[in-house]
Amino acid sequence: MPADLAGMPQSLLAFNRRVIDATSDLAAAYKPQIAFYSALGREEELAATIRYAASVHPMRWSYWTRSAMISATRPRLMRPKRSTATGPMPSP
Repeated sequence: MPADLAGMPQSLLAFNRRVIDATSDLAAAYKPQIAFYSALGREEELAATIRYAASVHPMRWSYWTRSAMISATRPRLMRPKRSTATGPMPSP
């Protein structure tokens, strides 16, 4: 994090906006990782980053982006994965 942004409210959003502004004519897409923001408890900054990037590149954002923004702002219950095994492993 640049020193001028450290300690600032919503410093991740400010940093992301800086990156997006500097690379908007070069980048094909931006892909923020929800796990990073969730680990810090800053999902709202992720949602704000997605909204900002979508306003800069409206044609580059699709359905997955909108659903990621929705899931970033509310907790999602995870279902346990079902096993696909039908029995014991065969011997080699």
